[in-house]
Amino acid sequence: MFSGLKDASVITCCSLLLLAGSTAEVRAQGAERVNRPQRDRIDSVTPPTKPKEGTDVKPSYPTGDLMRPGIRDLRLSPTSNGATLTFNARPGPEPLVEIDKNAPSADSHKHVSFNSAAVRFNPVMMKNKSTPTDTAYAGGSYQTNIKLEQGALYYYIITLAARGSYPEYQLTGSFTTLGRTLRVTFTRIKILDDSDNESNGDLFFYFDVNPSEPSQIRIPLGDENATLDWESGHVERLQGKRAFTQVIKNAPDRLRLLVTGYDKDSDAEIFGCLLAAPGEEDPLWFEHLRPKRVYPGTTCEKEVNYAKGEFDLSKYPGKYVNIPFTITSMPIGSHGVTLTFDVSGYIEFTNPDIP
Repeated sequence: MFSGLKDASVITCCSLLLLAGSTAEVRAQGAERVNRPQRDRIDSVTPPTKPKEGTDVKPSYPTGDLMRPGIRDLRLSPTSNGATLTFNARPGPEPLVEIDKNAPSADSHKHVSFNSAAVRFNPVMMKNKSTPTDTAYAGGSYQTNIKLEQGALYYYIITLAARGSYPEYQLTGSFTTLGRTLRVTFTRIKILDDSDNESNGDLFFYFDVNPSEPSQIRIPLGDENATLDWESGHVERLQGKRAFTQVIKNAPDRLRLLVTGYDKDSDAEIFGCLLAAPGEEDPLWFEHLRPKRVYPGTTCEKEVNYAKGEFDLSKYPGKYVNIPFTITSMPIGSHGVTLTFDVSGYIEFTNPDIP
């Protein structure tokens, strides 16, 4: 169809890098051309009207170039926090890239747009490393960085505005970012001090994975009415108990583990004795956790201590990652709490960005 055009030995790539470290390139999903002249009419293209003698008006493109797509050879590679888009574009206006979670719509003129795009920008021009010989694709190279959500469906629009005899040209499509699936397995808990000198402790625990986040998972071990009669030195094996292996999809880079231990020292009225769940009003609540024992205004005493750990998953390279851990409850210090314990387990996940 393009037999009338000069063969191009070099074309210029306009590269949009939404996140470094992409996977192997794949054809963009759902890509479609908008406002593109019909290919079946290519042989009937009318070249620009010859300018009148004495005027400065000149055609801005060779005969037939109007029928070339404004953007071509689109490739898209999703990553866990974005995607890499690569495409070739004709010279002229800078490409405009828009991204949103809601699908775009077209008006009566077939112009496609979002109601309010979450991301909208002109890619930054990069140095052209080639010498273009194809006048219709002598554009530049573009790059930008942006962070998106994991495991989310996004729609994109790439637009070249109308210029001279060239009409507006758009490409639209969608992609889904990859997600990190995380597995946390608690394997054992050891009681270092049951806090009771003359008898075993009356204990119960809560295991939290990513507390106070949408992906939070809470696992109870014993409870207020069915305490665990464990003494100092007791080791409880948790591995093999299904509840103590939890899976989190689209796990963020920051993983928090929190094990809260209670020793119930009284059978009196217990209203108001338990700690409320940590509130999000304190952004540093995780860092501010401290052991507690006596609650003013109540008739019971309950010792509370915490074992906590925080992991930055982005710092663990490799395709398959396994992180063993042991987290120990907080030091007694001046808090007057003697209940102490430690918890062991492992974290495992596959890095989605590594092929």
